[in-house]
Amino acid sequence: MAFCHSAGDDLMLTNVRWMSGLLALTVAIPVWAADSENSIEERSDKEDKGYRLQILDDPVLPLEPAVPRTEKTQARVDAMSWYMTGRLRSLRGDQSAALEAFIKAVDLDDKAIQVYDVLIPLAYNLQQKETATKYALKAIQADPGNYRVLRRLAIVMAGEEADIDRAVELLNAALESPSLKPNSPYFVTLKLDLGLIFKMTGEKEKAADCYEVVFDARMQPDKYQLSFKLRDELGKRVTSSYERIGEVFLDAKRIELAIRAFEQAAREQKGKPGVLSYNLASVYVQTGEYDKALTELQKYLDAELQTKGKQAYALLAKILEEKGLSEELLPRLEALLEKDRRNRPLQLYLAEQYLAADKVSMAEDLFKKLLAGSSDVEAQLGLVGVYRKQLRSEDIISSLAKIFVRASRDAELQRSLQLEMKSISEDEKLMDAIISTGTKLSAPDVGKLEFLQSYLLARICMEAKRFEAVVQFYGVAIKQRREQAGSFYNELGEYLFQQNQYKLVAEVYQDAVDTPTLVRQKHIFLYFMARALEMTGKTDDALKANAEARELRPEIAGFHFQHGWIYYHAHKFDKAIELFEAFIKKFPSEKDIVHQCKFSLSNIYVQKGELRKGEQILEEVYEEAPDLPSVNNDLGYLYADQGKNLEKAEKMIRKALAAEPENAAYLDSMGWVLYKLGKYEEAVTHLEKAASKPFGQDPTILDHLADCYDKLAKKDKAKELWKKALESGRKEKNPDKKLLETIEKKLEE
Repeated sequence: MAFCHSAGDDLMLTNVRWMSGLLALTVAIPVWAADSENSIEERSDKEDKGYRLQILDDPVLPLEPAVPRTEKTQARVDAMSWYMTGRLRSLRGDQSAALEAFIKAVDLDDKAIQVYDVLIPLAYNLQQKETATKYALKAIQADPGNYRVLRRLAIVMAGEEADIDRAVELLNAALESPSLKPNSPYFVTLKLDLGLIFKMTGEKEKAADCYEVVFDARMQPDKYQLSFKLRDELGKRVTSSYERIGEVFLDAKRIELAIRAFEQAAREQKGKPGVLSYNLASVYVQTGEYDKALTELQKYLDAELQTKGKQAYALLAKILEEKGLSEELLPRLEALLEKDRRNRPLQLYLAEQYLAADKVSMAEDLFKKLLAGSSDVEAQLGLVGVYRKQLRSEDIISSLAKIFVRASRDAELQRSLQLEMKSISEDEKLMDAIISTGTKLSAPDVGKLEFLQSYLLARICMEAKRFEAVVQFYGVAIKQRREQAGSFYNELGEYLFQQNQYKLVAEVYQDAVDTPTLVRQKHIFLYFMARALEMTGKTDDALKANAEARELRPEIAGFHFQHGWIYYHAHKFDKAIELFEAFIKKFPSEKDIVHQCKFSLSNIYVQKGELRKGEQILEEVYEEAPDLPSVNNDLGYLYADQGKNLEKAEKMIRKALAAEPENAAYLDSMGWVLYKLGKYEEAVTHLEKAASKPFGQDPTILDHLADCYDKLAKKDKAKELWKKALESGRKEKNPDKKLLETIEKKLEE
């Protein structure tokens, strides 16, 4: 990122450095000190070279220390200067420039903990998550016990990175920090963070352990030195409310604690004693005391509260089921509705129960009553369920479009809509009807299919893997929203790529290339079309398309790389070598793509039997980038396959796998090196996982897994896998003849 700072910043930086020298005047003899009898002429000569704090003062020259600063000391001084510059910029409101200054500070002095404390939250607030993570990791290396930094990084990991295991690890490290006092406010905060994660991941006991601390802190705030502000905040947050605490205890079957928490919640719920009855009913369900549960729940129901929404009626259904009285549910719900006709959650739940009991017309009437004069989305979703049972495809299309508009602003509603679309996609008969209806409505002479309806039909067809229909309805949507055509083509192409529908991908991008209004994106469409054409075996057409993309935008390095990749994929290795080597010379600064070229070159030489040459290329990359997961995997696998450097190979592959634990190729490499080390049981674990992944039916992976089972004396399992490997290998565009011959020999033994 380019960085510019103002002249004012430069002046401040100079002044800060000068001031740091001036401070040393109290402990060092100034080199500019002169005899008091110096002449005016001598003094005026020095005044020209120094600074005067007052008019009649002797000039102050910059300090020249008797012992010059070391490079490390100077770096610390400069780091502090940049830190102060960052603070000034922050005060001015220029947060991006402040962040740049803080980064310069820690790059000069990576032990400056106080700088990290402002840098990390600032980067996070500026939506620079990668920067926040990078410097949080550096801060932890500088001060492993800095629990505040550990927590900030844990929040990033749990949120943006979705790396829950790492977040838990960091929070536990924060709790174990020697500098964190037990029974302190921050200790409570960390326990609440962990409790939230464990609740989300379903680890009930661990969540309850954490929430016991939160509960204790809320009940005895002085014990944890909680400020009035923090006490108030814990009380207002849903995640630390007494009711939520009680629910966590209830989930973990810590009944006495749950009751105490619910009773405390009841004291805070002024005027709503029925809520305590609901919570107690939940407790009695857990303990199997269903008569008591029904008695308490009835108190809540008689109070005509809506606080618990549909959960209260779901709890009633469970209690009646456990008592063998499920047939009483509908009459009880109807009786409740007679007394409380404006109870929306009750109406919704009753309508859903009518639908589940195949009382479709009664369900439809109640859902429509809820929709009268309102736009109740849950009721609209309920109607979709009604229409599904009645195969009313046009009504389904219309209702889904109405829901979609509201769902864009509601995550829970998005999930409900997704589930409904999934249910539709799994009904073959209904899918046929919906596609047929959509086709009729989109006909030029009808033109009744609106844009949102077209788009939703395409998404439903995606769920159902009706690929031709996906392309059809995306095509309708593109015609209806020409200004978004480029995005739709890319969205459609990406989906079809993921589904290995390369022929359709090529057709979609050809259509995009032929669209005059998208001429500015033509090079991108040609690039993806070329890759799809090569995947269908049309190498000449692929080269032609990629050449056109390259001519349109010759400065884009990826287009030059893809030309080599096409030859590589087509097993035209000599030409691929020529192009990859040319790329490395022409684009040396494109490090990531240069590495890809080298990986491909290494693989070519290995396939040609020149193992040492392939190995040397990877060793060069490893020397340049020892932390790169792909080179650790590829070189580690190459060592393992030859039975050499096995311990080093295992370490390298473990490093790669730690970075990408779900990568099938890395899992295969791990299994193979363990096989070579004689650790067959452990090898099977990794290889089975590899085989379960997309592309996991690769003949090499299956062969490796079969070899492991063979060593474990599970001959039948091994033979079954070798047969699968042989079948899979024969279907490949460029079968590995040597591998197939080896597998055939194993089956003959």
